[in-house]
Amino acid sequence: MTYQVTDLRPAVRSENRVNVFINGSFDFSLDLSQVVDYHVKVGATFTEDELATLRSASEFSKLYNSTLEWLLARPRSVKETRDHLHERQYRRAAENRARLARGDRERSARLDRYPQSNRFPGSKKSPSTKLLPEISDDNIAKVLDRLLEKGYLDDAKFARFYVENRHQRQGISPRRLEQELRKKGLSSELIAEALASSPRDESAELEKLIRKKRARYSDDKLKAYLLRQGFSYSAISDALEAYSSTNSETL
Repeated sequence: MTYQVTDLRPAVRSENRVNVFINGSFDFSLDLSQVVDYHVKVGATFTEDELATLRSASEFSKLYNSTLEWLLARPRSVKETRDHLHERQYRRAAENRARLARGDRERSARLDRYPQSNRFPGSKKSPSTKLLPEISDDNIAKVLDRLLEKGYLDDAKFARFYVENRHQRQGISPRRLEQELRKKGLSSELIAEALASSPRDESAELEKLIRKKRARYSDDKLKAYLLRQGFSYSAISDALEAYSSTNSETL
């Protein structure tokens, strides 16, 4: 079967996308650059395999653009971004399963009402039973590759940003930073480089936390809290002694 582009219209939600109509019906949308790259124009014809490629390209561009918007809200690691994309893939599959289940219930209800007929009044598919395009592993890999290529994903830059900005006012230990960055998928080498290049000083970070928590905790509870934050016992003892000495002199 041959599929023909019968109309091209500007997308309502994005001025950079074009809605593509195949054989008289809306089928998918593409970025303007994709319209040019794939030679999509009114009257152009495509085979079924070529049409599948266009639909996949449509999903790639939507996934890439939405992921880029998510990334620009704040920096993320490669692992965080990969996990985000797979979570979207899972939610999309779950939504399609729910739509299929709704469709089965609707068909069952119609069969109960019209048991002698294969055609039912108002049997046109509703939006709730129309399946959404799947998010493929291939498009996830392509999105990650493009983001890396464009520099929107860079674990070395992310590590430096995270070390410099995490709990800047409250204070945080190097050990806690290391633990958090490991959970975000960063290598030991990148974490070590980011920590070594940071001007943040452990004693200064301890002082921030002591100043913030001193009034709320007894000595023993404060020490236990600071140990849980990743500071060493000796560093805590020295910092508490210095803090007490400084504050007693100002009284």
